[in-house]
Amino acid sequence: LSEDGQVLIRLLMVSVDPYMRGRMNDNKSYFTAPFQVGKPLTGGVAAEVVESRSTDLKTGDKVWGFLPWQKYLVVAAKTLRKLDTSVVPLEKYLSSAGYSGLSSYLPIKYIAAPKAAETVFV
Repeated sequence: LSEDGQVLIRLLMVSVDPYMRGRMNDNKSYFTAPFQVGKPLTGGVAAEVVESRSTDLKTGDKVWGFLPWQKYLVVAAKTLRKLDTSVVPLEKYLSSAGYSGLSSYLPIKYIAAPKAAETVFV
């Protein structure tokens, strides 16, 4: 690691999400950049800190980030979110406790707000 604040991470899991289908087209109006031919896919990842020059993350910490899908990567620690796997299993941060789960749960709970005896189809 060449700079303070950097960490070397090892990719453990990737999140393959429905929005990624739209990134397969060269569509300038899509909400995020399309995938680039010859470059790693990018998306949500769960990783483990292998080496750290950060005061916020230490070796062994589990983290989440929106990063290239490659086995090892050096990144700024500030671009990562430290995960508490004692409360939520690591894989859940890429599903029900992550963007996919929250983007389903929050609109149902706070916008649709179903009442007792109502049926919700998903």
